[in-house]
Amino acid sequence: MKIWKILGIGIAIALIIANNGVNGIAGKEKPFLSKNEIADFLASLGINEKTISTMNLSDVYLSDIPDNFWSWMNMSKDDSAKMVKDIIHQVTVNETGALEKLIELFYGKEKRPILNFGPETIEELKGKPRTTVYGKIPKLDTQEERWEWLDELKEIDRKIDKILIKQHGYPNGPMVICGVGEGYLLLSMYEKYKMDEDLLKKIYSKIDVIAKSIGITNVPVVIEKSSQLAMTCDAGEPINIALLKEEPNRKL
Repeated sequence: MKIWKILGIGIAIALIIANNGVNGIAGKEKPFLSKNEIADFLASLGINEKTISTMNLSDVYLSDIPDNFWSWMNMSKDDSAKMVKDIIHQVTVNETGALEKLIELFYGKEKRPILNFGPETIEELKGKPRTTVYGKIPKLDTQEERWEWLDELKEIDRKIDKILIKQHGYPNGPMVICGVGEGYLLLSMYEKYKMDEDLLKKIYSKIDVIAKSIGITNVPVVIEKSSQLAMTCDAGEPINIALLKEEPNRKL
């Protein structure tokens, strides 16, 4: 399962960990990224405010980040930092394609994996404990069609960030994070928040309206219950965001 936002969060955590906490040159240096900018970046990825408040964010100063952190970019430290800062700003304001650009910058442009999802993928999730499924994945015959489908889901996901996270994001609602799964939209809901079928249908109907605005009907959505700080990585292992700073080698 490929969730771009998990990689984006990993990038933010990497920048925080790379900062060794000296707090700039004699306290006179302007932060490379302020704690508010980092918080806004994480919020743009769908992380709720309560979760962000547990992460002990602080300003990140360019002089405090080791030079070898930037060496892979084949650019000067200042130019590398400016590029990263600019793309983080673009992600924060939900500029189309910015998150993918940032991930490519950090992780490299790898050969696209083979996608195998289809109508049966979401059907197999029906009846899974703690999971509610809506919609259907259309029949897609080629790899290009599948990648185009994921791009359309990402567009819906960006609109969800702007609209639904504000309305239903925890603590105002049950949503912890949203993203793109294996051919469907994936929503994680705080398991202790009171939910019923009417609320889930209400959330899905709003997503359906967003999907129809770009020409997609019966949009596939998988809603999973999870603990407040837990998210799912590609391997399906729960990751506690609050602990990532204490476990910098934890693989996302």
